[in-house]
Amino acid sequence: MDITGFMSTHRKLLLVALPLLVILVFLATIPLYGGVYWIRLLIVILMYVVLAASWAMFSGATGYMSLAPAAFFGTGMYTMALLQDYLPFPVIIVVGGLVSFILALIVGQITLRLRGMYFAIFTFGLVVFMSEIISYGEGVILKSRGQHIIPIDNETIFYAMLVITVVTLLAIYFIRRSRLGLAMLSIGGNEDAAEHMGINTTRTKVLTFAISAIFMGAAGVITAPRLIYINANIAFSLTYSFLPILMSIFGGMGQFYGPIVGAIIFGYLEKTLRAQFATYFMLGFGIIMVLVILFLPNGLAGLVPMLQDGLWGPVPPLRQERTWKPTAAGILSIVGGIGQVIGGIVFAIGSQFLAQFAGMEFIGGFIGGLAGLSTAVAIVLIILGLVAILGGICALRRSSWRLGLAGSICALPAFLILGILAIIFISLGKDEFEYVVEGGQAEQHANT
Repeated sequence: MDITGFMSTHRKLLLVALPLLVILVFLATIPLYGGVYWIRLLIVILMYVVLAASWAMFSGATGYMSLAPAAFFGTGMYTMALLQDYLPFPVIIVVGGLVSFILALIVGQITLRLRGMYFAIFTFGLVVFMSEIISYGEGVILKSRGQHIIPIDNETIFYAMLVITVVTLLAIYFIRRSRLGLAMLSIGGNEDAAEHMGINTTRTKVLTFAISAIFMGAAGVITAPRLIYINANIAFSLTYSFLPILMSIFGGMGQFYGPIVGAIIFGYLEKTLRAQFATYFMLGFGIIMVLVILFLPNGLAGLVPMLQDGLWGPVPPLRQERTWKPTAAGILSIVGGIGQVIGGIVFAIGSQFLAQFAGMEFIGGFIGGLAGLSTAVAIVLIILGLVAILGGICALRRSSWRLGLAGSICALPAFLILGILAIIFISLGKDEFEYVVEGGQAEQHANT
């Protein structure tokens, strides 16, 4: 075998496959040296990778907004609850995926003849219907509420979720490169034209919808033992429908890696922020989603072609008007973006102090809410700051003053945030802050 010829022919594949192999080996060996916290965190992130990638495989390609991931995810959870005493764990994972597949086939045959908002409303109603019917069945037939799950150790759950994640991503990769994937893209482009070309659009949509449900159901089976106890409200929580959509939009549905990047970022934020700000973390996610839709309609993946064109791509001669506008706008955007990123990091650190300050009994809940809101604002500031920096760089490279101006507008909140922080720190002072905290702690000890 000619190794040199093989490497030159498949260079692009090797450049992608080798880093992925290194990442996979790293993840597979984490339980050997990582703590319990990191294993649990990775379980959550991998679960959202499966949900987001599976959702994007169908909705991202066809343009049909499905709100049903929670229905299939919850079906997997209850499959685990009902079969845990009769079948081994790996078999239940397969059965959970098949049950979700059959459910999606039935639902798809009924609903995928609908288009637009009608399909989205029906899939949303499916989640609510599943939750209500399970609650009714438990209360009337089983005379109980909820199901107890036999716990399984974290390492077993982690490796099972890692395997499902790899299988999911491989399946999505090969489906996107198959005739089925091309048919889905044609449906997303123009469904009427796809029908005229001879594509059975209904069958394609139903099959893809059902395939995506397999991985969601399997992820639900694996997640159930972590919770130990589930009920209909937990298993069919709308969080499992909306967060994968948010992650896919944030990462970019148009690229294979977009939902993965979004799931990694938001999976980490969801795990960390939910523990500290259980009431307010969804507010931050909502703000980020609105801003991404406004400023990054193609998600983070949409920045890649812009960077390739703006930083390294050829610049047409007609666009090379060297005037003061792009230079000034680009420099202003870069400086403002750097300031905004720094302001966001400082704001995030300040919110952590606020959270510790709010944890004391003599402080009201308003401070806790302010701490949660400030964390969300910090995340938004950092994202907008990075956008401003990229806009400024592209403005200098492409000689487009409008890009720099857009980045400068994104950077404007930095000055406001930094100014507010400076006023607060100067007026309070570090010593006075420590005095208030120590005084509150002493008062707590005196009362006890």
